[in-house]
Amino acid sequence: MRFETRADSIDQHLIPNEPWQFIVLRSQNLGILRPEKSWRPIITLEVDGQHKHEVMLGVDGQNPNQRDIALLHQAHHQTLIKLNVWHKSQSKAKSRKRRHLVASTSMPLGDVMKKQGTDPYVELRLGGIPAARRKSVAQKHQPCASILIRLRPPQSVILPPRRFSAISSGSVGKSPSDTLASPITDEHEDTPPWASGINEEPPLGLRRRRKAKGYCINSEEERSEESDFCSSESGAEDTRALKPWELPIPDDESSTTAMDSFEIRAYTQAPSTISIILPSLLPTTYVADNISVASGVSFASSTFDTLTYHRDLREAQVDSDFDRLLGRLQAECVDTTVFGFSPGNFFNVDSLAKRSLIISSMAAAIGLFVDVWFIIAYSGADVRKFQRLALDLYGSYFFFALSSRLPLFSLLISVLALVGVLGSIAWSAWPAAVLVMSMLAGVLISLQFIVYGCHRIALGLAWMLRGAWLGTVYLGSRVRGVFVIVRGQAQAPTSVVQVREAVQRPVSARAAVHTRHTA
Repeated sequence: MRFETRADSIDQHLIPNEPWQFIVLRSQNLGILRPEKSWRPIITLEVDGQHKHEVMLGVDGQNPNQRDIALLHQAHHQTLIKLNVWHKSQSKAKSRKRRHLVASTSMPLGDVMKKQGTDPYVELRLGGIPAARRKSVAQKHQPCASILIRLRPPQSVILPPRRFSAISSGSVGKSPSDTLASPITDEHEDTPPWASGINEEPPLGLRRRRKAKGYCINSEEERSEESDFCSSESGAEDTRALKPWELPIPDDESSTTAMDSFEIRAYTQAPSTISIILPSLLPTTYVADNISVASGVSFASSTFDTLTYHRDLREAQVDSDFDRLLGRLQAECVDTTVFGFSPGNFFNVDSLAKRSLIISSMAAAIGLFVDVWFIIAYSGADVRKFQRLALDLYGSYFFFALSSRLPLFSLLISVLALVGVLGSIAWSAWPAAVLVMSMLAGVLISLQFIVYGCHRIALGLAWMLRGAWLGTVYLGSRVRGVFVIVRGQAQAPTSVVQVREAVQRPVSARAAVHTRHTA
């Protein structure tokens, strides 16, 4: 059997020589490379040792003109690109036009494309010795200077591989109508195969037997087309979605295919893209390097990250992240010692506040020490042991009763001294606020006593007013009686006047008794 090869895709000379597109998006952590607080880095691109492109970033590291795209002509996967970061002084000195190289990085275009994968951009770390390192919050999480870029390969690089077919010798010399040759078409894709595996049509490969399915009753051609459509809908879509580079196994030919004529399609060469991304032509699945695989986290670790700032410290990479975390910690925890004695503080701390702070610290330390001693000595003691330990050398409980109140006394001294420290510092800053808040707190604490005192005072005033009113009324009545008596005595006549009876005396109802005088 003799085979002849023919190209089933676009000829090589028809593929346009499209350039690679290279964009610098922004920079990260370039502040550690120079001692200046703010400076505008200059990024230069060198392709195979030749200067091609230059862009100046802003003070914040952003590229103000992201439409300025660098076009790399006549480039391939082995083309070496080099990014240099330059610093240019903004002063008015004569040497302000001089540039200083602070960092650089280099990588082939193929490695950059492989590292970018499905992401819209790729991060390239810079290599260089920082001129001045800043002290960060966590020494284990030192930020690394890097540049975010976007690389777009040309369409000629992301085209599907060329395919060749071999036709049997039996079909040579026959007419085109007699020769069995299925039409082969190539479709141009706008996106790389690793960016969208669902819309890609996988290449043909080995043959397999079709599963038993229903058939159409119209014609043999419709039965063949319906079978191909059903099989493609059932299995090819999942295969394209999960394994875009795996070679599927096509169905058997229809019953109308001649047994003496057949067609074999095989890969005779692979483009440079596949050779870089996939070192072998065996069926496999391409996985980008930058795809992160989620790992299971234990319950204890997640709980610890939730209760603490361990996750924030681990994920923080730039100084702004650590500054934000430090601000949250300062907002939650008020450190009175740093608040009062840090250099450049806003409050004046006198000797009284310092002495009060020392007294408070010593009282707290003594109270904690005595508490620990009592817990160790009396934690496992029963009644007999407690009674024996409580006795002093004189056989009494006086010294135990005195020492047992030492923790409470220490707590009282510590709290009072700490209140004195805070009050002294606040008084030196704003005396009026201290007086108002102290009076308000005192009024709220002793409110019941104030109300009770006001109530008793009101009752006393009411009793006094009632007694005064009653005394006034009694005195007025007495004075009025004396006045009436005196006035009556003054108006009485001095001569005796005979007053005749205005009313005649009533006559008795009985008859007068006639007496008989007898001699």
